[in-house]
Amino acid sequence: MQIRFLFEDEFDKVWHFYDHVIEKMKDSPFDPDWNMEYYPDAEYITDSLKEKRMLGMVDEDGRIISCMVINHELEGDFDDSVWNVEATWDEVIAIHTFGVLPEYHSKGISRQMMDYIISYAKNEGYKAIRLDVMPGNIPAEKLYLRYNFTFIGNFTEVWDDGSSEEFKVYELVL
Repeated sequence: MQIRFLFEDEFDKVWHFYDHVIEKMKDSPFDPDWNMEYYPDAEYITDSLKEKRMLGMVDEDGRIISCMVINHELEGDFDDSVWNVEATWDEVIAIHTFGVLPEYHSKGISRQMMDYIISYAKNEGYKAIRLDVMPGNIPAEKLYLRYNFTFIGNFTEVWDDGSSEEFKVYELVL
């Protein structure tokens, strides 16, 4: 298995990956509460691939078994004082849409992906890794706490249509 940035011509594989994760994990402890119409949608996937922000674990047959998007932003209006390290967003990696195919759960895939991204961030000189988690995604929270991410707080994002969602936000100082 290989961890690498994914290419634009792998759009169909990425789409299938997220569609499969959403379908198989709905109403489970691992339910990411994603919806392909809104997030991660086709535009999000296309842009992430085009901008070389999509990291994946690919098996010998080219099948994506884990995937995440990394960039320098989190949704939300955060006061800089909430963070444990002073850094501009360009000095931070933010992780989004991190998933593993259900048939690969409990095989160390999440840990391999986290080891990779932490090593990558340190080698590139970033000061921190930040991410958000949907409330109730206990397995994801346990993973991040195992890597010494600090719980920053609960934050509510109000969307353009007036709806809102709550997120749990974590940070790992590097």
